[in-house]
Amino acid sequence: RRHPRGCAQQAQQTLYPIGIGHSYGPFAGMTTFRWELIFDMSLDGENWVQIEFPYKPGCVDTVPQWMPLGHFARLDWRLWFVPLAMSRGQWDIPDWVESFIVQLLRGSEPVASLTKNRDAILQCPPKFVRVSVWDYHFSSCNPTIHQCPEVGITCEERDAAYGQPQAVPAPSLKSQQITEWGRWWYRRLVRRCGVYCFQDGQLQFLSDDNSYRY
Repeated sequence: RRHPRGCAQQAQQTLYPIGIGHSYGPFAGMTTFRWELIFDMSLDGENWVQIEFPYKPGCVDTVPQWMPLGHFARLDWRLWFVPLAMSRGQWDIPDWVESFIVQLLRGSEPVASLTKNRDAILQCPPKFVRVSVWDYHFSSCNPTIHQCPEVGITCEERDAAYGQPQAVPAPSLKSQQITEWGRWWYRRLVRRCGVYCFQDGQLQFLSDDNSYRY
């Protein structure tokens, strides 16, 4: 009698070439921080609109969404893993993320439909897409519980932002970084990864988002 693991491995190997089945292993350890890859689009390289997704964190005033039972949006799920690698020093944008950006710049209807900005992208595809990494927390979360170097927000900063009495944030280098305080989330900018655009029909990566203007 065959072991169930052997049957599962055979099924995975059979389905892998056609891309409808993948192996999965449990996490060896859980992180205590949440970095998110955030995409912004622009027509002129100066005015930016954040691209929102159905389930991943984005706008700090947007309520977290309930996931459909037994299913999670594949793009939202895969994007969560990219900043995990970045936290370990792997700052290169994966090829599949760049392919996603290419389709946004082209105004692809199937790809635009994976976002909450479908109509805007189809009506006028962006000329620039900016990629950034932000450190996210629920607005009710005390940041000190994370106890990890990836979290730079102090409890005093959070209490002062949300109107706690006698809360005076201590000045620090990280407190000068861009921080947004919202109804459901607060977040601090970790890094601007760069900006993508087309030049002469080729995808270009600009490390400085102030390099090009139309």
